[in-house]
Amino acid sequence: LPYIPPHWCRPTGAVRQSIDRAGAHANLTGTLSTGRLYMQGVYYARGEVVTSITFVSATTALATGANQWAALFDASRNQLAISADATSAAWAANTAKTFTMTTPYVIPSSGIYYHGLNVTATTVPTLAGQATLAGIQGLAPILSGYANSSLTNPASCPATASAITSLNVTAYTYSS
Repeated sequence: LPYIPPHWCRPTGAVRQSIDRAGAHANLTGTLSTGRLYMQGVYYARGEVVTSITFVSATTALATGANQWAALFDASRNQLAISADATSAAWAANTAKTFTMTTPYVIPSSGIYYHGLNVTATTVPTLAGQATLAGIQGLAPILSGYANSSLTNPASCPATASAITSLNVTAYTYSS
């Protein structure tokens, strides 16, 4: 069975989270790249409902933003739900940013899904999370990394994201 972070450490109202929030102790510099889809694996159980996806910034705030949105993908990287574009809305350092899906999504089967995040900005925020050892994240299935690039608004989000290039980080993200 997959590791599922305990309920007691989830934010109020959260359905699932990528890691225990107490373990999100690193400032993940370089995790986000402007206009590039970041993907973070999260385990879901059948019947859970995803209405929003939240990521937490670390020490760098968004500056001169153009586009910000999140999406939910299945294990084959097919887009299942997406948020509206938060455009240039502020995203301060050390702050949770919630992206509400345009339509809630009911998980049809238990397994790994991905929280996708795209930020197009002069300065993208750093994310809170944890660093992992080289090679760990590259094991199948890849749990964290980059997919498509040259993205802008939600309409540019692919129906099926490209193969994920692994990163040695785990960003803290949760859903409600």
